[in-house]
Amino acid sequence: MLRRKFALADSSGSKILDDTESEFKDVPENHRPEPVNSTQSQIEEKSHEANGDENLTKVAHRLAGKVDDAKSLEDFVLGAEQDAVEHLGSRKHLMLKKPDESDVDQIESSNKRPARVPVWVDEDDDVEDEASVDLKDSRYRKLAKLGETSISQKEYQQRLKKRYEAVYGARPSWADLDQNDSGKRRYEDEDEEERELSRHTGNYLSKSTHHLPPTYLEYKPVTHANKALLHKTTVSTVRFHPSSQIVMTASKDQNLSFFQVDGEKNAKIQSLHVENFPIYCARFTTDGQQVVLGSRHKAFYNYDMISGTLMNIQPIKGLNNQPMSFFENSPCGKYIAFRGEYGYIHILSTKSKELVCQLKMNGSVNAITFSHNGAYLYSFGDDAMVYVWDMSSLQCIHRFRDEGCLNGTSICTDELNNLLACGSESGVVNIYKSSDIMTSSDPKPVKVVNNLVTACTSARFNPSAQLLALSSQSVERSVKLVNTSSLSVYQNYPSVVDKMSKPTDLDFSPNSGYFAVGTSKGVVHMYRLQHFNGY
Repeated sequence: MLRRKFALADSSGSKILDDTESEFKDVPENHRPEPVNSTQSQIEEKSHEANGDENLTKVAHRLAGKVDDAKSLEDFVLGAEQDAVEHLGSRKHLMLKKPDESDVDQIESSNKRPARVPVWVDEDDDVEDEASVDLKDSRYRKLAKLGETSISQKEYQQRLKKRYEAVYGARPSWADLDQNDSGKRRYEDEDEEERELSRHTGNYLSKSTHHLPPTYLEYKPVTHANKALLHKTTVSTVRFHPSSQIVMTASKDQNLSFFQVDGEKNAKIQSLHVENFPIYCARFTTDGQQVVLGSRHKAFYNYDMISGTLMNIQPIKGLNNQPMSFFENSPCGKYIAFRGEYGYIHILSTKSKELVCQLKMNGSVNAITFSHNGAYLYSFGDDAMVYVWDMSSLQCIHRFRDEGCLNGTSICTDELNNLLACGSESGVVNIYKSSDIMTSSDPKPVKVVNNLVTACTSARFNPSAQLLALSSQSVERSVKLVNTSSLSVYQNYPSVVDKMSKPTDLDFSPNSGYFAVGTSKGVVHMYRLQHFNGY
């Protein structure tokens, strides 16, 4: 390792000698390292330091400018600290200030529900007072009061509204423009209920969340459906309205009545007397706005519930004067099927009331029913055969024999298109699966009900297809309810204390909350089925 010796300078200091040169005296000159000028290197080093300090100073100034800009922006948006201190007292004063009445009124008015206005207005409703309606016209005679011959258009509209509310109940709450706070809360509750419904799936028509018990049915008798006006003779028809809380009763005493269903008063809405027309059968149309009436006569009647008019449908040409006594309306609303003589079934148009075609089966026609959607018609007669008719082609597409039957008396299908029940003259009722009857001419029933000892004259499923009601008009209290899940018959209905005469017709309300039975003494018994929630 080389020994380093301190440099010596001459007296003038112009040259600095390094004693390391003596160490390289034996090394060629072109291979010797160049001498280092220490003074020049120190100057250059200081120059670089100065330039670096200058650059740092410029960067610092730029950063300081940006900080000032950010501070200015912050003060502009959020306010300076001094401003916050200065205004703290005034803000505290405002917070502690008691609002005056004008402020309260302004807040309450902003929280109020906006005024409700009609979404749509019919220009034809703006009638002139001078226009009048001739009450002598048969179409408006029901709206006339004693001695009146004409009324104004506005009075005519008011009377139509009253008649509508009498038939379908009071005006719905959603149509009330003057809603108070309670109405507002009601709407909020309804919205919450709708949101809750949207979180689940299932059958909204039947609100029960569990199956019917197989052996015991919870029910209680309520006020007779027609207590306000009893019939004088046998009740031929009892039917619930498809959408309103109304029950219709008809009898051979020539009276047709409508009652508001509440289970307590069951107030009478309207009663109609049809002269010289004992009513054998009455049915609502699918939309619930009309009622078709049948009797032993060759003509039948159509009653419009909205206008209150009763129209006599004259005998249909081509029917050879056959009586129009019993019929069924198709669920699709297109057809009316009348039971004729000698195996004929007369298909009429619901809209025009004109003959569409005639279907012919062997033997006599004792019972008919439509499928849940009106696509098929089932007929049952004294040859013990069930005929299946396609309503699109109006042809018989299949038939099968009811097991053990000699004479068929009643037939019905459920609204889920799962089951078909056939009642016979012996009282035996066979229950079939809909999928089985279309694949065999001799299907086997899934259940044979032997609880009736006389002819089964009425059979009907409830809307949710959980119950099957059966009755015979030959014996008092001869009504049975069958659980379609367990295929068991409830032994606690009817009760031994129920004073019921011979049952002639029966029906369930749209949500199965009520069950009604018409009897031979003009009384319509009604029961509240507690398993089902609502009407």
